[in-house]
Amino acid sequence: MPYYAKAKVYSDGNHFIAIPHTTRPKRPKRQTQEPLITVDENNKVVEEKEELSQIVLPSGRVLTEVKLVGNELVPVKKKVSRGKKVSRKEVFEKLYQESNGKTRYERKRYILSQMKGLFKDEEAAKNYVELNIQRKIRNLICRRIRMCRKAYLNGMNYFCTFTYDDKLHTEESFKTKLKNCLQYFSKKRGWKYMGVWERGGKTDRLHFHALMHIPKEQLEGKLEEKREYDFKSRDMKITNSHKFFEKKFGRNDFKEIPNVRFMGEALAYLMKYLEKTGEKVVYSRGLSQYIVSDILDDDIVCPMGQEEKKLLLFDDFTCIDEGEIKGKISPEVIQEMPKAN
Repeated sequence: MPYYAKAKVYSDGNHFIAIPHTTRPKRPKRQTQEPLITVDENNKVVEEKEELSQIVLPSGRVLTEVKLVGNELVPVKKKVSRGKKVSRKEVFEKLYQESNGKTRYERKRYILSQMKGLFKDEEAAKNYVELNIQRKIRNLICRRIRMCRKAYLNGMNYFCTFTYDDKLHTEESFKTKLKNCLQYFSKKRGWKYMGVWERGGKTDRLHFHALMHIPKEQLEGKLEEKREYDFKSRDMKITNSHKFFEKKFGRNDFKEIPNVRFMGEALAYLMKYLEKTGEKVVYSRGLSQYIVSDILDDDIVCPMGQEEKKLLLFDDFTCIDEGEIKGKISPEVIQEMPKAN
């Protein structure tokens, strides 16, 4: 029976989609290193100047350094710059981070106003800033896609929030110990997680929001339902607190994900912080985007996507690894299949 060998399969939340394997070689990426320029604290280019080299004696006396040229002693000169050496990209990244929270137009105008002095003319500065903003947007889209595919493929079943408690930790110890704790549960109990750090708008209190896959019988202890006042929404809020995490870290909330719609809302909530604060997503180890499977022709609904390079699969397609039939797609079969990113 005809089939596609070693296709990469991902889930968009409603359907499984396969990307057939291709043998087309990839072009190696050429990374051109930008030349370093010397700038001051206001991002203005500083020219290097020649100054006399001096030597400070232990007594505090300052002598001009000299060298012998022929039969004469000549003062030594060296180039001195009153600034720091950076690349334009480093300046752009710093300004982009500083402009978090601004609209796209305001951000572009702010970065351009700070970088104009690094180029020969304003047009060159505009082109550079525009290209790099487009690069950041493309990277953000790729991060969002990667995040969604990992969440749907790995069957996230809880949306969790952990809140910093200054009576139990410093911010640094809270981040470190919570991360170590989640890594332990991931390794020993099969938990999977992906999340972002954020601060409360009014209180500026640190939180960790995460989507989690917690296998049955691996949620140690029971969840306790609590009613608390939410200062943000100004009403009572019901939370499901886990006693272990409450004792170790403080307030927490484990919301079960009942359907795809709630998953989409939770993903949208996390993605908001990718652009708003520039935070990186924290992933547990082994969180993959794809399973690798041979795809039978009978399991294909139709080609799809740009130039029809992807394949829409039936919801009960057969998973095949190296010619061995593993069974119909299911969470258990996904665990057995080889993964890819």
